Order: sequence, then structure tokens, then C-alpha cells
Amino acid sequence: MMHFWRILPGAAALLGLDRGFWASMAAVLILVAVMNAVFWGMGPKKK
Repeated sequence: MMHFWRILPGAAALLGLDRGFWASMAAVLILVAVMNAVFWGMGPKKK
């Protein structure tokens, strides 16, 4: 299996940080965006 980050020079690290950091940062940002969309979409709780 050929790894695409070996083909692209400089793709293994951006700003001195590795792929794992950027992948986890992207996952957290997506999670936060989804949570905001869900919570802002909820109406006020009626008793």
C-alpha cells in the first residue's frame, strides 16, 4: 500500500506539527460545530 504522505513533500508535518495533531484538531472542530448546531437548533424548554 502506497502512503500518500510519502508522495507529497512536506505533507507529513505542517508548522512543525504532525498529521495526528491536525487530524485530532479537525475532529474536535467538527464535533464542536455539530454540538453548536444541535444546541442552537433546540427551542426553549417549555414546562
